[in-house]
Amino acid sequence: MNVMGKIASFIAILGLVAAIADWINKVPKVLQWMDLWGATVSWLIKIAIVALGCLLWFISRPRANDLDPGQE
Repeated sequence: MNVMGKIASFIAILGLVAAIADWINKVPKVLQWMDLWGATVSWLIKIAIVALGCLLWFISRPRANDLDPGQE
């Protein structure tokens, strides 16, 4: 996995952890800034973080035509 894929995975996992922590009411202080705009916006931010991480991961994947001929 390349560096971009690792960053994308980290972003997606961070969003999932934030969503799960909010769901069980154990939000760390670092992530409480999302709740300043209300519950709906907070969930939209978390969903957007997960979606961004997944999108970046998908974009960073090597494509079939990017591989060397003997590397399938």
